[in-house]
Amino acid sequence: MPPGPTIRPLETVTIARLYMKQGLLDEAEALYLRLQERRPDDPRVHAGLAEVRRRRAAELAGPDSDDWIVLRADEDGIRCTWRITEAGRQRAAAMERGAGECRITLRVACFPRDEGSDEQEIQVGMSEGSLTLRPPAGALSMSAAAGLLLAEDRFVAIAHCAPVSLELEGK
Repeated sequence: MPPGPTIRPLETVTIARLYMKQGLLDEAEALYLRLQERRPDDPRVHAGLAEVRRRRAAELAGPDSDDWIVLRADEDGIRCTWRITEAGRQRAAAMERGAGECRITLRVACFPRDEGSDEQEIQVGMSEGSLTLRPPAGALSMSAAAGLLLAEDRFVAIAHCAPVSLELEGK
């Protein structure tokens, strides 16, 4: 009898998402890393890998984390206030073995995004603080994360906030 066909496991973003939904973060991360090698420009792969790492950091932080970031409308724009603890920094740095120099950074994204625009990264260097952001014209919502910017411009979120509707805020 001739040998049967070789069955290879599917390696897709959908399968990686299923691993994540099942709580299989190691499997999801390994698959996203393999996909990243084959498709380095695929934003779904980068977003999935970032989500795996965010979930890992959240698991390490536990429900009582003192790390946070908040967006609120004020008369001058959108006020971004954050706090990152030393424990939060250590958890994020642990996500990248041998991370080297790490800079506290805010990553801000507006939706919908203009073609070719990326998230705005603001290196703040402070564990806590506040600043006013001005969303671009036409933006309907804004979201932000505070975390560490590592070597090779890799971002590991420590805290993030839900998107804020700019239409409701009148901005």
